[in-house]
Amino acid sequence: MNKQEQPQKNRYPGIKPFSTEERDLFFGRDRDIAEFYRLMLVQQLTVLYSKSGFGKSSMLNAGVIPLLKQQNVSYFTVRFGNYSNAEQASPPIDSLKRILSGESDRHPVPTDVLDALIPDERSLWYYVKSRQFVSRNPLFILIFDQFEELFTYPAEQIQQFKEQLAELLYTPIPLAFRQREEQIINVDHPDREAIVNTFYERPDVKVVFSVRSDRLALLNGLKDKHPTILRHCYELDALDEAAARQAIIEPARLSGPFRSEPYRYEPEAIDCILSEIRNKQDGKIETTTLQIVCRYVDDNLVGEGHDDLIEKRELGNISSIFQTYYESIIGALPETEKAQAQRLIEKLLIQNGRRIPFEEMYLVNTHGISKDLLDNLTGTALMRKELDSQQRMLYEVGHDTLIAPIERIAVERRRREEAEENQRKLEQEREEKLKANREAEEYRQLKEKAEVNARIARRRSRFAFGLAVLALVLLATSLVFFLDAKKNEEAALKGQEVIRETLLRLNDQKLKADSTLLLANRREARSLMLRGDNFHGLGEYRMANQYYRAAVDVSGNDPSLKDSLQTKIREVASRLR
Repeated sequence: MNKQEQPQKNRYPGIKPFSTEERDLFFGRDRDIAEFYRLMLVQQLTVLYSKSGFGKSSMLNAGVIPLLKQQNVSYFTVRFGNYSNAEQASPPIDSLKRILSGESDRHPVPTDVLDALIPDERSLWYYVKSRQFVSRNPLFILIFDQFEELFTYPAEQIQQFKEQLAELLYTPIPLAFRQREEQIINVDHPDREAIVNTFYERPDVKVVFSVRSDRLALLNGLKDKHPTILRHCYELDALDEAAARQAIIEPARLSGPFRSEPYRYEPEAIDCILSEIRNKQDGKIETTTLQIVCRYVDDNLVGEGHDDLIEKRELGNISSIFQTYYESIIGALPETEKAQAQRLIEKLLIQNGRRIPFEEMYLVNTHGISKDLLDNLTGTALMRKELDSQQRMLYEVGHDTLIAPIERIAVERRRREEAEENQRKLEQEREEKLKANREAEEYRQLKEKAEVNARIARRRSRFAFGLAVLALVLLATSLVFFLDAKKNEEAALKGQEVIRETLLRLNDQKLKADSTLLLANRREARSLMLRGDNFHGLGEYRMANQYYRAAVDVSGNDPSLKDSLQTKIREVASRLR
């Protein structure tokens, strides 16, 4: 495989713990590894504890376990996971038995010798002794990582676990088997002597409990069966400056299938990193915090287009790297997945300032999270996944160090979204107010127009009335002339004809004027009624009522129109009540 075909890896794992395969990248813990390894092999029960972010899991995976492999020691790593679903969660003791029996890795351990004694016995001692028969090696190391998770299970399951672990550690041969030991002594087997010797040889079982400092007191709950559980404890402290410098510098020097060629850090750049991330009280450096910064450098400041020296000026604001780290991962997602990823991380996996692990099928089936999105997020180390002792694939935020930056980003985004929503509401209210003002202005203009038309109609009516009065005066005058001009009958008849024609013309003009006024009033009233119908249909009953009443004012003597308007006014009035 040439260099282009080799898988590209990072020199710094970021927030996820170092794996056993990454042991060559693990620097700065040589003294801790050596001291803890010696303590673990000497003592039966050992507690490894530290604050979250100090690297307990990394030291076990990349420091202690490689030594056990070198010495060909039988070891078993166990993580129970938080108790979440009573129907799916197996009791811790069953999870441990699956691991010891080989069921979890599909390499079951032969149990024919012990099954011949007690077929239905399935204790921890039974499985360890079965392995001892196979390997002829009495030394076994049980490593319980994140052991505080045990105490999330029901009390009866915790009791069952500690009782069977006590039997394994402190009982040479359980009573159930001792009652049948004559059968093992007289077993008919080609390797009888080795079987008998192994049966009586007490297994040397060492137990390591890895637990967070703030959960250390929980171990007191096991003291009734394990009184010495807190006697041999090893505190893993944060890195001192020398170890932190080694953890920064050494991985960058390595050659191999990495995404970039080896590079160096300018001394001032290292000083800047340590100055920003060290604890202000004791000067110590959390390993996870250091890894996030170094991973950011490895991802963004080396490779194509960069030289092999990381300078201080290139680092920028180190305190913002954690938020940038999260935002850059979310920003690189497709638009369709960004909101889903934010909801997954900020609302599900982080709750009340704590990381909450969730099972893969629950996230996929209940919350609609795609498997591709989960793979993308775990690939960036923003999230991590692992099989718990019940063979469930669990997903959780990569480390506690990310909780505060992510919560800050979530709060800032919620504030921004609330501000945008408030602005949108203000714009909507402003638009509705403008619309109401426009409609009020239209109503005012229509009302003014109706009043003008009414004045014009009244003037025309008065003019027609004046003409009628004039006609009557003329008629009276004509009559006088007629009486005075009896003698001139022909002239009188002619004058009478003129008066009759004049009266007919004047009457016709009055009728036309009245018709014009009535038509104008009807047209105006129907226009106002149509406006009122529109507002009625929109549920704006107050505006509809105003338009209907304005229509009544100009409807004139049209009874059918007035009746219709009165009906509409009563209907709107009932709605307003």
